[in-house]
Amino acid sequence: MISNRFAAVFLFVATLFFAGCGGAKKQVETVPTNPKPDWATQRPTDPNYYIGVGIASKMIHANDFQTIAKKNALEDMVGEINVRVNANSMLFSFEQNGRAGDEFKSFTKITALEQVENFEVVDSWENDQEFWILYRLSKAQYARDKQKRINTALEEAKAFAEIAITNEKNGNILEAFDGYFKTLQIIEPYLSESLETDFKGEKVYFGALVQQSIEKLTQEVNIQAKSSAYDVFWGQRLSNGELAFSVSMRGKPVISFPVVFSFDHGRIRPKSIKTNASGVATTSLDKVRETDAIQIVKSKIDLVDLYNNRIEPPDEVITQILNGFAAPESKIILNVRAPRVYIQTHETLFGKKYASNLANIAKDQLLKA
Repeated sequence: MISNRFAAVFLFVATLFFAGCGGAKKQVETVPTNPKPDWATQRPTDPNYYIGVGIASKMIHANDFQTIAKKNALEDMVGEINVRVNANSMLFSFEQNGRAGDEFKSFTKITALEQVENFEVVDSWENDQEFWILYRLSKAQYARDKQKRINTALEEAKAFAEIAITNEKNGNILEAFDGYFKTLQIIEPYLSESLETDFKGEKVYFGALVQQSIEKLTQEVNIQAKSSAYDVFWGQRLSNGELAFSVSMRGKPVISFPVVFSFDHGRIRPKSIKTNASGVATTSLDKVRETDAIQIVKSKIDLVDLYNNRIEPPDEVITQILNGFAAPESKIILNVRAPRVYIQTHETLFGKKYASNLANIAKDQLLKA
């Protein structure tokens, strides 16, 4: 009897025990074997580092998802680098004058992307669908690397600036521009920096110095119309058809310098040309097609064309910079007049002299025109 009761109690306790164990098992949560790291769900920040997070879809980029993710992480990291425009920089001067500052900032970002180095791969994570990677770049290291590149560029740029200055003194204008163009290309990635350095025994802001040197040399080039005004009639050509401008520097003709023409009242050909052996640039006006009493043909020296033809390969940013310089110009005024018209009529009706109002009608219509 006691044995049966003991067995029953034992069976009851055992049942409770196993039931409890079963309930405990149901409460245990399954832990993912490959959880996404914190940096992939919430962007990390660090005052001492630039951070870059890159992601790529394995479904879309099955063969190069790692390359795509790394590229995205690098771009993301460089995006944290602020482009500060120093008040003593060439870029600051352009911004103050309402020129294309944003484009130069964008170019600086692209340059930083090409030149950034010494960054670290902190971590990576992937599953069946995605690949993630985390980069970081020491801000102090980036500053040191950048200053090193600036110092190297300045030494090279100074050598070309010296060449430009020597040629300018000797009156070799094309070679002087060449030297300044090459100088500008070398310091182009650092237009937003002050570029403070020693040059020819003085402390200078080199970018600003190059800008001032190009502007000064440009203003020394003189362009002058051979004749400042012409009288011309509607629908007719000039007496010789040509409009001529001379280009000189310090009283001497400048040869092979590009000149561009503009005319708002008709066609002129060519629209741009280089000066000949006498330093003269000419264009032609086929005829005066409009009736405005005063019409103006303008000409100016073309720094962009000079740069494009002498430096290979030309650069878009340098082109924008040179477009911002005020180029010397000249103009020819066309005094446009109506042609003098003579009307003589002799009218007959059935062989007899006939007096009509035809001459007056023609006169009225011509005056209206």
